[in-house]
Amino acid sequence: MRIIDKYLLKEFALPLLYCFDAFVMLFIVLDLLDNLSDFLQYHAKLGQVLSYYLIILPEAFVMILPMSLLLAVLFCLSNLGKNNELIALRACGVSVVRMALPLLAAGAMATVVVFYVDEAF
Repeated sequence: MRIIDKYLLKEFALPLLYCFDAFVMLFIVLDLLDNLSDFLQYHAKLGQVLSYYLIILPEAFVMILPMSLLLAVLFCLSNLGKNNELIALRACGVSVVRMALPLLAAGAMATVVVFYVDEAF
């Protein structure tokens, strides 16, 4: 793996983590607001509520990961463009396809993970 690939993946990983966490928190808060009356009505304990969210999280994962990937790619590329790093890579002779290859590989890996989670759970 080339240094450029590692750098691009590092620059992509942090926005992906932030976007994924934000979407998961948003999903949990919205679902909690929707089901809070049921939890209170049936006197659900904290462990029961946590197990409920652990059970429905794989379904949410299938919806959340593609959105997170898209938003993370946009954040990553806009940050690289803002700092003129894309122009510097092009000036060094790196093609656009070569720059996009690590992001495409991460997208392909995420596709496999989403497919596995969707089929297994």
